[in-house]
Amino acid sequence: VEEQSLTQAVDIQNDDFKSFDEKVSEVNKVNKNDSEISYLTDSPVLPAQVCEEKSKKKKQNNEPKPGKKYPCDQCDYIAKQPAHLKIHKESIHEGIMYSCDECDYVATRKTHLKNHKDRIHRGIRHPCDECDYTSPSVRSLSLHKKVQHQG
Repeated sequence: VEEQSLTQAVDIQNDDFKSFDEKVSEVNKVNKNDSEISYLTDSPVLPAQVCEEKSKKKKQNNEPKPGKKYPCDQCDYIAKQPAHLKIHKESIHEGIMYSCDECDYVATRKTHLKNHKDRIHRGIRHPCDECDYTSPSVRSLSLHKKVQHQG
């Protein structure tokens, strides 16, 4: 019975003429009617392809639009990308910061803290594949290659 409902769910996903909501509704009906599947929560798990479609829509809404500006509603800051506005609000207005547990370094972004730990405390270096140069970051390695090896 479980194998049959999964086949039905795949057929539903491949129907290009149905909207996303119709696909979810039909998948949920198939899953609810299947007595062999038990759920840990009240809502059934959606098949991977349907979840991927939902994720793509969410990413499209968060992508920067060329020429569009994203003003902060609490100050004069204007961002070029929604993600930058979110980081600004969290660090400036909400006071969210990321502290290194090995020194006094404080960052406004998780990725900056990770890069700091990799460079300073773990000694991670990125070697150039064309010479003996090693870089503390991927970005500076890229700049090195551009300047030293491409002209």
